[in-house]
Amino acid sequence: MTALVELKQQSRALSNGILNPANLHEALEMAGVLCKSSLIPKDFQGNPGNVLVAIQWGMELGLAPMQALQSIAVINGRPSLWGDAVIALCKSHPVCEWIRESFDGEGAAICIAKRKGDPEPVERRFSLDDAKKAQLTGKQGPWTQYPRRMLQMRARSWCLRDAFPDLLRGMAVAEEEQDSTVATVEPPPIDPTATATARLKSRLAPQPALPAPPPNMDAQTGELLPESTEAADPIADLLLLIGEAKSVADLEAHRDAVVALTNGHKKRAREAW
Repeated sequence: MTALVELKQQSRALSNGILNPANLHEALEMAGVLCKSSLIPKDFQGNPGNVLVAIQWGMELGLAPMQALQSIAVINGRPSLWGDAVIALCKSHPVCEWIRESFDGEGAAICIAKRKGDPEPVERRFSLDDAKKAQLTGKQGPWTQYPRRMLQMRARSWCLRDAFPDLLRGMAVAEEEQDSTVATVEPPPIDPTATATARLKSRLAPQPALPAPPPNMDAQTGELLPESTEAADPIADLLLLIGEAKSVADLEAHRDAVVALTNGHKKRAREAW
């Protein structure tokens, strides 16, 4: 029974001239075959993952697999729809009543879209002044070669994305996405000495000695004890030398130090003398 259902599905797809994968296995097989073809855009050649994602996006938007590969572009790492595909999707959907595009007397592109059930149409304009403010007019490429076409694509993008967000499902418009500037962050330079061998040597190298603990730290608990508030005796060393003197000559060697003292320190030193 399962084989019969699959055969009917395949026959129906072939009768419509469209090969649609019925499950993930078939989608993977199709992506593997298509990525080897030179007839698909270069973004998808040799990349079955991108092909699979494009096919899935196309199925969600209502595009057949081959239509999806031709209508979806990868720009700045983001899948985007070409402008012709955007208006085709919207016009072919029952919710769209009509879409009109034109230019006004000043050369501004106008796109107006009427959605069934909405009281008013959506109108968007894009003029040459808008392009100048966006710094698009001086760019090499389509903005220099086909400025009117690019104005039309920008007005179309703004209008249809606002009028039919449910049909486009957040997909960017390729012509607009191409003008986006993506900030790139340069990776830090690679240190040629930072090899695996260098890192191993660094780990095996003797580590610097830890700083000596504070004098008021308890050796067992590591607790910092209150520091003593008693000031050190400034003449303790001199009193010790005087006390160790064995002769008058030893005492005379410290006479100048005793004479230089003042106040109570001098009195104490003389008494020790």
